[in-house]
Amino acid sequence: MEAAWESMDVLRIRGKGYGGVIMISPEGYYGFAHNTPRMAFAFADEDGTTQAQIAIG
Repeated sequence: MEAAWESMDVLRIRGKGYGGVIMISPEGYYGFAHNTPRMAFAFADEDGTTQAQIAIG
């Protein structure tokens, strides 16, 4: 997760841009980072149910 936030800093500072990244580990853990006001993301939980959310901030 730390690498995701670091990549957002690089994008903002060097690239002068905004965006987000969603990552999933081989074990099924997920994480996300963004430098935009909001970011939509979705994943399937351990039961296979789709979870869709909007992160704010």
